[in-house]
Parts: sequence; C-alpha cells; structure tokens
Amino acid sequence: MPKKKYQSPAKIKYDKSHPIVSFRTTPDLEKKLDEIQKMSDKNAADILKEAVGLQAPSAKDAYEKGYLVAKYTYLVTYRCSVCGEIMEIHTPNEKKAVAQYMKEENWGHSKCLDK
Repeated sequence: MPKKKYQSPAKIKYDKSHPIVSFRTTPDLEKKLDEIQKMSDKNAADILKEAVGLQAPSAKDAYEKGYLVAKYTYLVTYRCSVCGEIMEIHTPNEKKAVAQYMKEENWGHSKCLDK
C-alpha cells in the first residue's frame, strides 16, 4: 500500500479553512465565466464572492459610477444659439470663448463682486 503524501500542519489548517469547491458546467456558461474573468481581471473565486454578495462590487464599476456623478455635477453645458440642442464645453476654443464672455460680462466670485 502506498504511503500518504506528507502535509504540513499549516497546509492542513489552510485546507480546512479554505475548502475546494468544484462543479461541472456547460460550455456556454464556461465561456461566459471566462469572458467575465477577462473583462474584470478577477479570478473565479472573486466573481463567486460578488455573486453571493460577500464582496463589494468591482472597482471598475465604482470608477464608472463616480465618473458619471462627477461628469453630471461639474460638466458645463449651454444651448446652441442656432438649433437649441445642448452642447458640452470640451475644446480649448470653447473654453477660451466662455472665459472671454464671462470676463466681458463681469462674472466672478460673489465675494469679489461685492467689494
């Protein structure tokens, strides 16, 4: 009879506190899991933790949500004088024109204007 392979006490303790879970799946589900792993840069264990609610949503999602909140909080828009559609200020020329208009119209901090 073959001898059992030696395992250190630390390895035995780790295996007890971190059991191995394996399961069978369909090729379609495996493909979807692989796509999620590539897209999120997470391993299957982290994806499972998120799915059962034991881990916070990915940082990528938090970044995107934060970006959208900041965009809609701080984005400067105005209506086109021709068609009336909303336009966003992005280009250096637009920023320069807005700055010039604000200077000509004497826009400033209320505390500066009150002096």
